[in-house]
Amino acid sequence: MHILDEYSRFKNMLLAVILLLFLVNCTSPNNSSEVNWVEWSDWAAKEALGDKKGFIWIHSPGCDDCIEMGRTTFAHPVIVKYMNEHYHAAKLDINFEGEIETKGKVWKYIDNIGGGGYHELGAALVGKKQGEQISYPAVVFLDENFNSIIPISQQLNAKDLELLLAFVEGEHFRSMSIDAFKAQFQSKITE
Repeated sequence: MHILDEYSRFKNMLLAVILLLFLVNCTSPNNSSEVNWVEWSDWAAKEALGDKKGFIWIHSPGCDDCIEMGRTTFAHPVIVKYMNEHYHAAKLDINFEGEIETKGKVWKYIDNIGGGGYHELGAALVGKKQGEQISYPAVVFLDENFNSIIPISQQLNAKDLELLLAFVEGEHFRSMSIDAFKAQFQSKITE
C-alpha cells in the first residue's frame, strides 16, 4: 500500500506541475490572442519607445475597411505574436475629439465647416496638411524616438502587414527597397 500511496502523490504532483506549466504558457504575453494596444496617455509620458518601434493604426469606427482590418488582420495569430514581441502598438480613432500631447505639442480635433472632422495628429502622422483628404485605415511605423518611418494609407491583409512589420523592425528600410525585401522574405502565414 505504501508504494501505491507514494505513486498516487507523485502522479498528483506531476499533474499539478504540468497544469501550472500549461497555465503559465497560455497566459504569457507572447501567446496573447490579441494585439496589446497601448493607451495614448502611456505613450505621452515616454521620452522614447525604448527597444521597440512604434505602430499606430489610424481608423474610423464607421469605416468598413477599418472594421474588416480589425477583425481579420489584427486577429491573425502571426500578426498578434509579431506585434506584441516587436512593437508598441496604439490605435487612433480619426474622430477622437480630445487633445493628445506628444513631443511637446498638443494635437486637437479639427471640426470641418459643414460637419465631419478629424484629429490633426492622425493627419500629421500620415503626412497630410490641414484640409487635405485623409484615407483610412492607415498604419504608421515610428522609430524609437516617435519619428515617422513609413505611413501607409490602405487596408492591409495579414500577409502584407507581416511583410511590413518585418521590413521595419529589421531596419531593412535603411538599406533596400520593399520590393527587394519582398523577394527574399519568407512569410509564416500559410493561408
